[in-house]
Amino acid sequence: MIRMPEAIKDIPAKMLLQVHDELVFEADEGAVDQLIKVARDIMENAPIRR
Repeated sequence: MIRMPEAIKDIPAKMLLQVHDELVFEADEGAVDQLIKVARDIMENAPIRR
């Protein structure tokens, strides 16, 4: 989640809310597919901290 602002800086979208492992975004309609791809990649490949 910490990497998300940098990852979406070139997408017309912003992250509005984060609760545990859920993120809420606001995005232009044409950018939704790109946002989903980037957000999914960032969240699925986040390093595990122990």
